[in-house]
Amino acid sequence: MSTALLPAARSATPTGLRLGNPVSLLLSAAPWSSAAYLFSYLAFGPVAFVVVLAGLLVAGVLGLTWVGLPLLVVMFAVVRGLAAAERGRAAIVGADLPAPHRRVPGRGLRAGLVTRLGDGASWREVVALVVLWPYLFVLDLAALLGWLIGWFLISLPFWYRYVSQTFDNGTTGRGIQFGYYPDGPHGSDRYGFYIGDLHSALGAAGVGVLLLVLIGNYLVVGAARTHLASVGRLLS
Repeated sequence: MSTALLPAARSATPTGLRLGNPVSLLLSAAPWSSAAYLFSYLAFGPVAFVVVLAGLLVAGVLGLTWVGLPLLVVMFAVVRGLAAAERGRAAIVGADLPAPHRRVPGRGLRAGLVTRLGDGASWREVVALVVLWPYLFVLDLAALLGWLIGWFLISLPFWYRYVSQTFDNGTTGRGIQFGYYPDGPHGSDRYGFYIGDLHSALGAAGVGVLLLVLIGNYLVVGAARTHLASVGRLLS
């Protein structure tokens, strides 16, 4: 494994990030563990971003007075806890990110604040949780959408018949439309692909299998590898 994937390089690629040929990747747990890793960030990332950014802004403003000093210490503790949670998420894909923090010499508010302000690991955690959030959120969301498109198409034979449609000319029908069908699937003005019977649904499912095997699985695992490498450089 390249050290670009994990700064604290391990001897083997984490099990949840292993690539292979399309069939072996389809039958492995890597796409699922990678998807779980990305999905969890869609919930965790925004919360961590808002908490850290708002807390540090408030602490920075109040830092002009003595009131802000205890708040800064508290915020660095919050940052450390959220960074630990981000490191813990790496276990979803079988990775381990160590925490290289300085020890606080002595006790008291001043010792804790001076150590945290001078600890590069604390500021790298802020970068990972705040600065990288827009990039990682868009990356994870785009990869998951690409992966889910394949599963959406594969699932169509099981539920397309339960979707009711009402068209502009007042007629009704059941199915899923990909395109423009103002007068229904048999109207004169139409284009696209209409899933209205089992034959068309199975055709769409076949396309979904190809998209999943050739693109979707590689997309979601690749995004997870990029995400882990990005935060790994900062958090470990």
